[in-house]
Amino acid sequence: MPVFLGEQQHTRDNVYLGELAIPSAAAARQITVQFAFDINLNLAVAIRNDTTEQIATAVFVLDRDELNDLDRARIRSRVAAFQVPTKEEAENQLILTQLERLSHETTGSVRERFVAERLHFLQLLAKQNLEAINRARDEFADFIRDMQSEYIL
Repeated sequence: MPVFLGEQQHTRDNVYLGELAIPSAAAARQITVQFAFDINLNLAVAIRNDTTEQIATAVFVLDRDELNDLDRARIRSRVAAFQVPTKEEAENQLILTQLERLSHETTGSVRERFVAERLHFLQLLAKQNLEAINRARDEFADFIRDMQSEYIL
């Protein structure tokens, strides 16, 4: 099965990447094809023979001369749009969102504490010190609990 990259109606207008054999092609009544880009512009292709449940895979490196800068940028933006954040990244974003929300909902010294905590957490994220970030995540839960007992949030 030939593999092409592009969105043009005719294959001749797309970039030929190579071929991937359909597993047990003679027995195939239906196949499923999956494509996945990674951030390095590699395209992983998996073909599954739904009859025999056999799978064939191949990885095609796309960052080649055949791709112009616009194609590379388009692929990179699509890949970024589908990236699923890790559990830690999701937790970090939740903490930042909570601190921002709380800083908007409060006033005075309480608000200043939320703003300061958010700034501190952003600085830790920028330094990318995983040990400090993990410790700050744990401290955040204590901080929120203390704030809730001290003030009604």
